[in-house]
Amino acid sequence: MSEVLPHHNESERAILNAHLLGAITSEPPSPRFFFNDAHKEIAEAMVSLYRKGESVDQLSVDRILAEKNNRQGHHSVLSEILNETAIVDNPSRYESTLKAIKTDSLKRDSVWLSQRIQHASQNGSFEQDIERAFEALKRIKDEVGEGSEKKKFPEFISAKRLAEKKLVPPPDIIKGVLRQGEKAILQAPSKASKTMNLLYLVSACAEGNPWFEFETQPTKILYVNFELPEYAVDERIRRITGIKGLEISENLVFWNLRGTKFRNTKALLDQMLREIRKTGSIPQLIVLDPIYKLYRGRKEVDASEMAEVLEEVDEIMAETGASVIFAHHYSKGNKSQADMLDRSSGSGVFARDVDCIIDLLPHEEEGCFIASFRLRTQKSPERLVIHWDGFECSVRKELDPDKAKSKSGRKTEYDPQEILDAIKDGERLRQAEICRRMVEEFRWKPSTAQSGIKKLKESGKLVLDPVTQKLYKPSPQGEFVLPNNENEPF
Repeated sequence: MSEVLPHHNESERAILNAHLLGAITSEPPSPRFFFNDAHKEIAEAMVSLYRKGESVDQLSVDRILAEKNNRQGHHSVLSEILNETAIVDNPSRYESTLKAIKTDSLKRDSVWLSQRIQHASQNGSFEQDIERAFEALKRIKDEVGEGSEKKKFPEFISAKRLAEKKLVPPPDIIKGVLRQGEKAILQAPSKASKTMNLLYLVSACAEGNPWFEFETQPTKILYVNFELPEYAVDERIRRITGIKGLEISENLVFWNLRGTKFRNTKALLDQMLREIRKTGSIPQLIVLDPIYKLYRGRKEVDASEMAEVLEEVDEIMAETGASVIFAHHYSKGNKSQADMLDRSSGSGVFARDVDCIIDLLPHEEEGCFIASFRLRTQKSPERLVIHWDGFECSVRKELDPDKAKSKSGRKTEYDPQEILDAIKDGERLRQAEICRRMVEEFRWKPSTAQSGIKKLKESGKLVLDPVTQKLYKPSPQGEFVLPNNENEPF
């Protein structure tokens, strides 16, 4: 039975290693969280040393095991623990790894609990056994709740203690653009080669080759592909790497999910972690292409619902210690005059939440884009003009990054057609709902939206239902009478 109980020896060794080598200096976790008997005794020795104020190191642990006549039996296990490097190389993984072994411990307790309840139902000591089972269930519930609260709320820390930590910034993945553990968005108009840009980025980063004019470090990457068929990913990677003279790297791993159904982001994350553990390769960068596949019915214009999506992305980062970059599209309309923070579709929470914005605005030169950057923790790099020619991307230094593509023929500061585009066929909305949508998605002023709605009503392009008092776009085949000013310009 013990063979099938939930446990993960590598995670247990990684936690013990982090304390033995001094990567983590807090009290070691309770021995009861460990499944392996040798790990339990080593953890017990470490906790004993810590509480006595003694050094928690290999020699001290070995001494305690020798006193218990267990040194010989656990010597090889201690060697395995000392060879484990997952957390020492990446201390940010400690909390997620500790949570994993605690969760396994609670699952084992739950198995015991179910067996205890079954035993109670079949034996005479029912009341006594049920009472013990109830206490065990209460402890499991409290520990699950305690774990979730600890995850939500870190402890207070004084400025002095913070200074004593002597923290240094995490290593760069892309020098001067993206650090490990940060969240980034690549935003661009629809059909503006977002995926091609991401594939070029990961092809360069995987082996530490330059990306545009930026240095990179060799990086283990998981690319979560929701849209492209597998053959299309293969073709694009081979063409991009072939043109750039890059290697097709073992560091770059794809998870092709086109057509795969999943209930929610939690189910996706759980499966992702299972696959990561199976391969034994921890990614340093995870790409989500595109982000809207995580919406699962939530509305892009709803700030609270998009905040939920981004919290789920944070959970992916917390569980893996990786940076995350995702692709997102502009809202409709020309964005040459809009601030970078106001270009992405839906709620403005996207631009406010991320640590790094990589923005690709169409340049007046066909096939070219102005690559701009907005960083939270370091100085933003200068803008570049990049050019895509088939599968080849290059920097065009001779082109002016101030020459964004403008919308020809547009003489007003807004286009009421954008209001019609924002309303789905058959959709009926109150005027206030349409106005709110234009403010949130297109960053229009409320007065501008109201003026545009008024003009559309006067021209008959929006019709008021007298019963529901909601506006809708009339069908071309529908029967309705247009006002006399139907053909007047806006």
